[in-house]
Amino acid sequence: MNNRMKTIFVVLLALAAIGIFSNIGSFFSMVGKAVIAIAAIYFIYRLVIAKRYGTSIFPKRKDGPTRAQIKKAQRTSSANKQEQKRGFKPNGAKPVAKAKSPLKKGAKRRSGPQLTVIEGKGAKPKRKKKA
Repeated sequence: MNNRMKTIFVVLLALAAIGIFSNIGSFFSMVGKAVIAIAAIYFIYRLVIAKRYGTSIFPKRKDGPTRAQIKKAQRTSSANKQEQKRGFKPNGAKPVAKAKSPLKKGAKRRSGPQLTVIEGKGAKPKRKKKA
C-alpha cells in the first residue's frame, strides 16, 4: 500500500511538472491570482480584528524604549550616580567639592520582620480502629 502511494505521488508530480512547463503563462497567472486572493483575505481579516478591538490596522512597531522608560533609567542608573559622587563636571573641569551638612544624620533603623505566632496543636491524634 505504501509503495503504491509513492508511485501515485511520483506520477502526479511528474504530470504537474509537465503541465507547468507546457503552459507556464497560465501557471504564473494562477499563482498571481492566488497571492492576490490571500492578500485580500488577510487585509479583510486585519480590518475586522482592528474594528473589533479598536486598534489600527497596522500597529506601530516599537523601535526602542519610551520616553518614560529612558527617564526612569536615568534616575536609577548607577553610572550616573558614580559621576555625581566623584564630582566631575561633564566638560572635564576640576572636581567640585561637596558641601557637607553641619548636622550628621544618624543611621536609619529598619523595622524587624512582621512575624505572627499561630497557636494550636501541631498534629491531630490518630484514631485507632477497634476490632
